[in-house]
Amino acid sequence: MERRTLITAGVGVGLAGCINMNQNETGNGNDSSDDGDAGTDPPVDNGEATVGNSGRDVTFHSCSRATVTGTFDAGDVAFASTDFYDEGLYGNTILENGVVFGEDVDAPFSGTVVFEITGDSNVREGTDEIGIEVPAYGSDGTVISSLTTRQADYQRVSATHGNPHASDCLEEISPADGGDTTFVIDSLETNTPIDAGQYLEVRADVRNTGDAAGTQSVELVVGNDPERVEVQPVTLDPGAQTTVSMGYVTPRVENDQAFPVRVRSAGDSDERSVTVYGTDGDGRAEAHFDVGPLETNTPVDAGQYLEVRADVRNTGDAAGSRDVRLVVGNDPEQVDVRSVALEPGTWTTVTMGYTTPRVENDQEFPVGIESGDDSTTESVLVYGMG
Repeated sequence: MERRTLITAGVGVGLAGCINMNQNETGNGNDSSDDGDAGTDPPVDNGEATVGNSGRDVTFHSCSRATVTGTFDAGDVAFASTDFYDEGLYGNTILENGVVFGEDVDAPFSGTVVFEITGDSNVREGTDEIGIEVPAYGSDGTVISSLTTRQADYQRVSATHGNPHASDCLEEISPADGGDTTFVIDSLETNTPIDAGQYLEVRADVRNTGDAAGTQSVELVVGNDPERVEVQPVTLDPGAQTTVSMGYVTPRVENDQAFPVRVRSAGDSDERSVTVYGTDGDGRAEAHFDVGPLETNTPVDAGQYLEVRADVRNTGDAAGSRDVRLVVGNDPEQVDVRSVALEPGTWTTVTMGYTTPRVENDQEFPVGIESGDDSTTESVLVYGMG
């Protein structure tokens, strides 16, 4: 079934992994462990990895076979994506082979959907099994890299479950190099902290310090029980460098979470701790604009311009913008306003003012700068004209 355009290139285009760490398809928590549970490497003795979710089980039996078992209603989806090498060049397919239930096959359906790499593209529909034959796209080998089983991920053209063996499978079919290829990972950056349910983006520099050109799988792994959420094959000449950008949609958890994320190649890795704020509203990422002490040109004569300055600092943990106001008088009246945008931890000096009225008598009154989060006031003196 042709759903997405086949992509073939010398440098691979990685899958946009959207596996929620320790999550099932409904976003509920699902513990991981080293004995073959969701998101961990499978036992050596059977070579299979099974992910339980929402009444469905997703199993990667090998590099070329995967299954999803459960109940599917009209509109549900089951699609496979692949990585491959063809005559030494890397390529991939994204959501190229699969079915939409109720359109391509009957719905509802209860049973097993079997994805297997064969010679042709075909769908076999049975009572309790649907067979989806995935073509051998590459002459050097083809790997089932992920399955997409959620409608939201299908619409985003992204993966729901990544094959935890995909990197090893791809290494087995990658072209042999004539020298030493060493990919060093450094300068890892993220867009954290973020709110639960937002996209966590991770960037890192990859440099080939070896003496031969080569291709390696660069992986993004997350969590204290590491789970691979995306892989990008990267091809570099000796001494060459590139920046990879990877990520995934974080699960909608209630509580704040801090966990490591790591970008790794075959021989190196770089790691950072990230924070995801829970949906319960406590500690969620937000901006907070503090207003520092005021400076003025007081005293001034009536009719002259009164200038007020203050440093405004974003002490929150998210970028934001505020309308910063200058208010004057015992019954505060706004006389000036500035729109201020700041990244977390940055500051700017705001200068505002107004022309004082031509009064007869001396007047002393408060002026203040307000950000909506904070305010600071100072008393000023204006000499009258009498």
